[in-house]
Amino acid sequence: MKVKGIGEDELPGARYLTMLAAGVVASATFVAATGGALAAGLGDTLRPAKPLEPSAAIIKEVVEARKRFGFRHDEDYVRELLTHPERFGAVSGAITGGHYATPAEAKELETRLRVQDDALRMVRDLREDPTFGGMHVDKDGVLNIGFTRDTRAKTRELLRKVDVPERIRFFTARRSLADLETQKREIVDALDELRAKGIEVSEVGVTVADNIVRVGVVDLDAKKRAVIISRFGSVDVFEKTLDELDLRSDTADPMRAGVSITNQSNGTCTSNWKARDRDTGDLVMLTAGHCAVDVDGTLGGPGTVVFQGVNDDLSPRKVGVSDQTTWTFPVINIVTGARSGAAPVDAMRVPFLSGIASLPWLYAYDDGNSGVFANGEEAPVGGADGTVVVGTAVCSAGQFSPGNQVGGGDFKNCGTVSSVNVARTFVRQTGSPDRFVLQNANIADYVAIGGDSGAPIWRLEYDDSSGWEAIAVGHHSGGPTGSEIFNDVDRVEDALNVDIVHF
Repeated sequence: MKVKGIGEDELPGARYLTMLAAGVVASATFVAATGGALAAGLGDTLRPAKPLEPSAAIIKEVVEARKRFGFRHDEDYVRELLTHPERFGAVSGAITGGHYATPAEAKELETRLRVQDDALRMVRDLREDPTFGGMHVDKDGVLNIGFTRDTRAKTRELLRKVDVPERIRFFTARRSLADLETQKREIVDALDELRAKGIEVSEVGVTVADNIVRVGVVDLDAKKRAVIISRFGSVDVFEKTLDELDLRSDTADPMRAGVSITNQSNGTCTSNWKARDRDTGDLVMLTAGHCAVDVDGTLGGPGTVVFQGVNDDLSPRKVGVSDQTTWTFPVINIVTGARSGAAPVDAMRVPFLSGIASLPWLYAYDDGNSGVFANGEEAPVGGADGTVVVGTAVCSAGQFSPGNQVGGGDFKNCGTVSSVNVARTFVRQTGSPDRFVLQNANIADYVAIGGDSGAPIWRLEYDDSSGWEAIAVGHHSGGPTGSEIFNDVDRVEDALNVDIVHF
């Protein structure tokens, strides 16, 4: 890992709250046979930590990060760890996300990586079990799995299949995940009806740890709460404003995921994964659906012209024209004139024009977050898999990620998933009466800013033959800091009839 900031009163990687910020190490979906290879690869990046003279701000940030890890975090200890790391045998590398850790702490983070691997491997099969109540990895690195019945028998069966059985905790869930998801869909289907009654629902999602559906409401009061509970039963109602979408550089030739793109209205977004049409084989670029222009995109359908960088004469370089977007507003209220739309994902595809070259690579930007990919490195995309659980570590490769000047050290483009399959309501633009419901979003605590919409969301994989790769998880849409949302790449592929190119 490249070390930053030595001699500049900065802790390498610490100013970027890393993939470990919620106490779960960076990982990907691996079968048990390759989990050891991943841990070995991450372990190979560990190096002795170098002494620093940290500022008060750095100490405070490291204290907060170590608190989330569940590690000792009092200020005097942290100052001593940073100033005299050799006294603790402290190390730093990919497995620590750039933070300073004792050997015991590094070993603990390796174990948490294996726990997350267990979770991602099991969740696909468990989703088919009607008694499955959901799973989540807590900040102590314990994988919690719930069932509505037969918990003891299922426990014995699963413990034979996991890599770290001592870190599995089972619980009896009151309701199944399928039941909770059904209740969530019922609420999403009633959004227009509720809005007509003066109840603006901003979010609907399942909280696995609490085994309940949460409903966010704008300007919540006792009357609105009573209506929601009377209509839908046992739900957790909370106050939440409507989300506003992120707004939409250098020429990237060939094109790749993670670079700045613009439309004919000068809206700027970030390019997403390269993909191939399942029927025609044509190559397309993906990005967020709301990156379409208003007249042809958000209200009517495809037709957005996408530019990236400049030609030799400095004119905008046209790379394609969208032929499909899910970001449409087909329903109009004849009384208010407000338009509405809904889709499983916020996505758009743009077939590449003849002569526009593209690579299945990710512009990863910041080595301080991944601990592996250098700034601006063309990182290979090793596969596409949208499967995540609460606790999965992911990164965003938006155009304004930390290593790209604008974001600076105040931003972290890696974090952990806090909710899955959440419905979010977006206002089309500030002051607009139009609403779009993104039906199946995942929430994570990475940070994005205007222009990052469409940004690739990825996680790390280590392959014995090819080394470090990025696994395509989805793409970014928007959301407030610490509650960013991203689209599931599997749903994006199905919605746009494409397959991600990763070879």
